[in-house]
Amino acid sequence: MRYLLLVWAGFARDPLRAALTTGSVAVAFALLWILKGLDAGIERRMESIPEDLLHVRGRSFPGFLPLASLYTIEKVPGVSDVAHFMYHNSRYRTFKGGVGLLAVDIERYLKVAYDVRIDPATVREFLATPGAVIAGADRAKSFGWKVGDRISLKPIGLPLDEWSFLIVGTWDHDVSSPDEAKRLIVSYSHMDQTLPADRAGLVAGFAVKVTDARHVGAVAAAIDEQFRNSSAPTLTARTRQVMMSDRRPGQVRLAANMIVGAALFAILFCTAGVMAQSVRDRYREFAMMKSLGFGGGALLFGVAGESLLICASGALVGLIPAAMIDAGALLGRYGAVVYPPPWSLYPIGFAMSLLLAGLSILLPGWRVLRLSPAEVAR
Repeated sequence: MRYLLLVWAGFARDPLRAALTTGSVAVAFALLWILKGLDAGIERRMESIPEDLLHVRGRSFPGFLPLASLYTIEKVPGVSDVAHFMYHNSRYRTFKGGVGLLAVDIERYLKVAYDVRIDPATVREFLATPGAVIAGADRAKSFGWKVGDRISLKPIGLPLDEWSFLIVGTWDHDVSSPDEAKRLIVSYSHMDQTLPADRAGLVAGFAVKVTDARHVGAVAAAIDEQFRNSSAPTLTARTRQVMMSDRRPGQVRLAANMIVGAALFAILFCTAGVMAQSVRDRYREFAMMKSLGFGGGALLFGVAGESLLICASGALVGLIPAAMIDAGALLGRYGAVVYPPPWSLYPIGFAMSLLLAGLSILLPGWRVLRLSPAEVAR
């Protein structure tokens, strides 16, 4: 018990220094949680994509394909459902950011859209209303749109004055990224009628669902073979692979590990410097205690306990509050950007705090062990 009092006395000797050092350690471990959460979010996003989905796009720039390709694709053996989609960009009033439109055949699209939630009544209203739009829930909330509102959008990159739409409902998502969840779903056939002749009848790609996930590779190869000698050759890949190539999870993971490593290395110097200064400030005290019969091991225990208390407290402050965040709310707000990392991070984090504490007292502890009782006279 007396040794624990010794640890606390050393920790409370300079409360401001102890608090700042503990805060620095906490920031480093919070950064560890956030960056590992980013990695976990991307990984979870990838795992959420069904293995039986294929993404078909044009092989040559700018990548558009004729809508007629849909009927060839759906005849390929092993194909269950096919949906086409087209992206458009627009501006709303004085909003500086673009408002994205996703033009689809809603009935086909919902058969392959694995993370889209739309009320069936909204779908029926959408099909029955010319010029209807289903707004992303986040976008509708940010602009204050309500069902029944008519909105006007200015097309970007097209020689058109404006598009006018009637909001018939909103859509939400399970794991879509935030940008995708802000798009407005519109009718492809309605939009196609408004486009110039050189843009009509084109799509950005096709989403293909296969009957057996074990044969997606063969189905992808068969689709590309159908268009090998055509004027619009295709490039077909698993949707999961396409998403991974866009987000580059390997590079994100490498960057996250490098940042965390640099932060922990900096904190090591910080805590080691603080402990060295703390020991230098107490040379005469340690010398007096040695002259009174305290062994070097007891004094080393006090210094090590002080370092451990700082590092463990910092890890607790940085990691434990983060563990209390509701995963569902976090995912719903930020999509795949951040997701609570696996629970294995927490024991690893505390093990890292122990290692950090041990490394921080190597030099100060060595000096305490070699300290002579004669130092009391200095």
